[in-house]
Amino acid sequence: MTPTPRPAPQSEPPWQLRVLGTDGHPVGGAVHLSPRFFVTCAHVVNTALGLPTDSSEHPGEDARVLLGQADGRTWEASVGVEVWSAGHGEIDVAALWLTSPGFPDTGHPVLMAGSQLRQGDPLRTTGYPEGFAMHSSLLYVGPAGPSRASHQATLPENEVQPIREGFSGCGLITESAELVGLVQQNYFHPFDSGRPSGTTFFLTTDDMPGGEQDATDPGSTPVRRMRDEAQVGAVVYERLHDYFDAVSAETLPHTHLLDDEEYRRTRERIGTDPTAWDVLMGLWNLVPTDDTPPLRLLWVHHVFRELRAQRPVPQAADRWLGQESREHLGDEWAQILDAELDRRAAAPSPGPDAPADGPGPEAPASGHRSGTVLTFEVEPVTGAYKLSHGIAHRTGRGYEHREQETVLVQRYQLRDRVGDLVSRAGGVVPGRGSARLSFLLPKRLLGLDLGSLRGHHGERPDAPTLAEEYELVYHVRERVRPPRPVSARERPWRQRTARQREHPLLDAGTLLATWDRVEEEVRADLTDGRLTVCLVETDRADVHSVYDAVLEAGVPTVLRGPRRELTTLLGELLSARPDDRRHVLSLPALLREQAELKEHGIVVVHDEHGDALFRDTPGDR
Repeated sequence: MTPTPRPAPQSEPPWQLRVLGTDGHPVGGAVHLSPRFFVTCAHVVNTALGLPTDSSEHPGEDARVLLGQADGRTWEASVGVEVWSAGHGEIDVAALWLTSPGFPDTGHPVLMAGSQLRQGDPLRTTGYPEGFAMHSSLLYVGPAGPSRASHQATLPENEVQPIREGFSGCGLITESAELVGLVQQNYFHPFDSGRPSGTTFFLTTDDMPGGEQDATDPGSTPVRRMRDEAQVGAVVYERLHDYFDAVSAETLPHTHLLDDEEYRRTRERIGTDPTAWDVLMGLWNLVPTDDTPPLRLLWVHHVFRELRAQRPVPQAADRWLGQESREHLGDEWAQILDAELDRRAAAPSPGPDAPADGPGPEAPASGHRSGTVLTFEVEPVTGAYKLSHGIAHRTGRGYEHREQETVLVQRYQLRDRVGDLVSRAGGVVPGRGSARLSFLLPKRLLGLDLGSLRGHHGERPDAPTLAEEYELVYHVRERVRPPRPVSARERPWRQRTARQREHPLLDAGTLLATWDRVEEEVRADLTDGRLTVCLVETDRADVHSVYDAVLEAGVPTVLRGPRRELTTLLGELLSARPDDRRHVLSLPALLREQAELKEHGIVVVHDEHGDALFRDTPGDR
């Protein structure tokens, strides 16, 4: 007899985590609405804690729930006292706040009002009925169900996966992937209590406490407020929300102030008919791609400037803008913001037909910048090193940074801790070779061998090394984050970076091999302003002196490794036909490809003056 095939695991939305029971298996889902803030069903929380599912009592401020990601990472969360609705006839919703350090790099869903649903609209969800992710489709029916806030959906004729245990608390999304509600419970056949029917009940985003439908309910606890406070903080919400939320897009449009990239990045989060508050939320974490003021300050200043004559600005809100702007821009902040607003207003505004994607794929030999960068920064402190880990996602010409974890380690622990952090962060990487690992190290640690680590709990002998799996780039801390920036010292670095950007293809004029040269000869050769890449063998006795000479000369890129492997690489780079010459930014990808074939021990040290990766990052604040 042929056994029934087991369904294959599928993937949940990145912003949905698994609520784990006492045995470590998923009992439902939770939606990551804002940094560290989740919503789920109250009965899912009860199940996870081993309590009766229909218990109406809050489990207590000390209760802790485990949330799991698809890659195996787990996070601890407390059960919020602000939102708890459980028991017979209640709307069955709970809030969770992470207590673990950092937060999942998952992004957050775009919300759609449940009032926009129409009968027959297709919906999708992903739950865990077998302990792993499985998809199911539904069709919207209308308001109905066991509570005043319930809505009903039904399975399409061709859907074979019914909603059952393991789907509760999971996000329900539209065909355009907007979150419209939480799956809450299924309906069983009346004569077969173990067989779920095609009917499902869910809670819409409107009907969550504080949503559109119960916004006037004096007893409601606002989930949307909690979501926004988790992003901007309680002080900002208290001082700005009421003023901004009363300003419609018709009163004060925003698109004319954004360039194409900013518009593309924010249009989903802001929505089609936003208030000024929605716009502020969409712009809040958008990092400028150059030296322009933060967009959140620009928008607040714009709102106050345009509306002050018609609607007096609260003193607390005005004071907040002054304090924040002075911290970022200095005493001339108002003039700076005015000038930037005028500049943006004079530029062409993006339209709805602005292309959704950036430039097309580049040729293999051309330069490219990785879309996802896992950052690891090592800072010497008294008696140890501070190892900070973050994730940066490329956004046009800049990066959006998300801090993950910071630990104190001894020097001998650095390699192992980096390996552990890479292993835990592996789930956010879109695909093999598509992410870059960026190591910001003190100059004396540039010889640290990190490429030979095995990132996925590498006790397995067949596990790939970091050099095989990722593009690796080292950065020199003393150059990128000098304790006291000195313009004169940075001038050679700035000039050679400009030279490298103008002439990025590698040839005999841009490359310098430092072997068979003593330090004085290396320094003499470095007076050639065309040089932008130096090759330094790791086993020379004066390697640190050579590093000093290269950094003082402002050379942006260093290839370091064993002399034999460097010689082979140099021959390959110099023998390329003119049309096939390598772009300097393609070196990390080239070395990863070569590491898959044979271990070579070569790493790239690459510091561009003004690199967007290190602009407005946590270490700069």
